[in-house]
Amino acid sequence: MIASGGIRHGVDVAKALALGADAVGVAGRFLRVWRDGGVPALLAEIDAFHEELKVAMAALGAGTVAALRRAALVVSGATYHWCVLRGIDVTAYARRS
Repeated sequence: MIASGGIRHGVDVAKALALGADAVGVAGRFLRVWRDGGVPALLAEIDAFHEELKVAMAALGAGTVAALRRAALVVSGATYHWCVLRGIDVTAYARRS
């Protein structure tokens, strides 16, 4: 599964991967940065995404994407309510390790 749309930060990449995405698309964000700031801005944005992803993974104790997929997660806020209204049980994410 490819997660795409609404990915604006490295932590969004971590969330998508932790929830089961096989890949994460960030083309829209990167294209806007390139259009507005050129290649130097794009390279800085990619570095920032990578750093944010590393920090999120470290905070969850995940050294690999596979470990990230086993990390316990708490789904809350609008995402929680969206899942509940559709009959999706999110408690399993909080119990995995």
